Amino acid sequence: MLSPHILVIGSESATLHAVNAVLANNFSRLAEAATEAEGLARVQSEPAPDLVLLEVSSGNGRALHTLQQLRSLRPGLAIVVLSALGNNRRVVDAIRLGAQDYLNMPLQESELQEVNNKLEALRSAIKMAERI
Repeated sequence: MLSPHILVIGSESATLHAVNAVLANNFSRLAEAATEAEGLARVQSEPAPDLVLLEVSSGNGRALHTLQQLRSLRPGLAIVVLSALGNNRRVVDAIRLGAQDYLNMPLQESELQEVNNKLEALRSAIKMAERI
């Protein structure tokens, strides 16, 4: 099975480096965007990512707006938000805006794999339902 194409969008370079360190071992198709605008441009290009990890920990609030734009551009795109521990309000807002799941930072490889497995099962179920 081909590893999913994952796009990490985050304005904190420490977050990008930490996520890359965890993902690089198991996910070969990995891209990063240091700004929301760059992330949106990458999502519009082909091939589009299978999964977006969107950092929502920064205090500027742009990430939630970016989430809405991602939903508008690609309604079926899997989006998982990355949040610092204790940032529950932003996570709840992100889920309400269409994020499928969330991961706490620092990122644990096992948690990411679990989320990826859930998303893959959801994609399979959708494909089966479309055949009926």
